[in-house]
Amino acid sequence: LNESVVLEELKLRFSKNQIYTYIGDILIAMNPLKAISIYGKRVSNYYLKCENIRSKLPPHVYATAEQCYREMMRTQQSQCILISGESGSGKTETCKYLVQHLLNRTKPFEFHLNAKIQEVNPLLEAFGNAKTRINDNSSRFGKYLEIYFEQDGTVVGGNISSGYFFVLVFCQN
Repeated sequence: LNESVVLEELKLRFSKNQIYTYIGDILIAMNPLKAISIYGKRVSNYYLKCENIRSKLPPHVYATAEQCYREMMRTQQSQCILISGESGSGKTETCKYLVQHLLNRTKPFEFHLNAKIQEVNPLLEAFGNAKTRINDNSSRFGKYLEIYFEQDGTVVGGNISSGYFFVLVFCQN
């Protein structure tokens, strides 16, 4: 395994709209700069219901979110996901899909809280994003997002501030 082999494989996968690739425990995401139909509640549910995500389903941001959630529930300890990349690499969208999947795991009666958590990001973008040559909606700041869960997996709140692109999933005792 060397750099040219990895880059060639990423290029091949990208040409097939396979924008996610695992390299060990790391999920590499390549921004397709176009809409592709690999998101939504139906796709999220595949990752939610699958027993062994890494061996049975293709690499996906939903798999990362699901593994994080399961580890939080198993250990009853907070988890962290770091999103990193160059300008225009899709960090904001990745964060949106991570949150979407985590909130998909919650109970229907939490709908109003989930909606509020999901509505915060577009509001922040309205004040802190700008159009660039590469990206019509480029963030001018990082996001530090916390989602709070009870021990039974119920979402009880969230917090977002500027900083680095982190998604922290907290298990409250």
